[in-house]
Parts: sequence; structure tokens; C-alpha cells
Amino acid sequence: MKRGMLRPGAARHEPVELRPLASSVGTDEEDDDEGKSPTDKWLEYVLHKLHALLWVVLASAVAAYTNLFELIIDGIQPSDPSRQLNRLWWVVRGCHLSDCVC
Repeated sequence: MKRGMLRPGAARHEPVELRPLASSVGTDEEDDDEGKSPTDKWLEYVLHKLHALLWVVLASAVAAYTNLFELIIDGIQPSDPSRQLNRLWWVVRGCHLSDCVC
């Protein structure tokens, strides 16, 4: 059977145009800065800063709990000095992480 040819008993359907719902077109309340008062803008700014501060505090707490700072500086875990950090793989991981971030 050639391309574009229909089987003898196959139904032919009309193409359907896909378009967004009418209620969601042009009514983005989140991005509308014109209707917000200066107090609302300031509160949104403070909320963003507090959210960022929460993540920084959480990441610092996890790093302190896992003794990450001692591991990076000394290369050993304070609880088990017989296990040392493999510096080669640490540098490779650091390079990969910085490559992914940048």
C-alpha cells in the first residue's frame, strides 16, 4: 500500500486545530505587576529573599551535619581517620559540577 492511501474501509477524519482554552488566554494574574500596590511588590520581594535564605540555611546545616567542611579541608572524616579522601576523584567531581552549573 502506498503512503497517503487509505484502506478501503478506513474512515477519514477532519483535522482538528489545537488551541488553548479561552479562559486561560491573556489572564496571567501572577505576571500582572500593574495592579499590585508598592506594598505587595515589597512583600513579594521579601518573600523571595526569605525563600532564598531558607535554602542557604538548609544547605549550610546539611554541610555542617555531614562534616563537609572538615572533609574538604583535611581530606579525612573526623569520625574515621583511616578513610581518606581520594583527591583525584574529588577534583574530577568538582570540575564536573562546575561544568554543569556554568
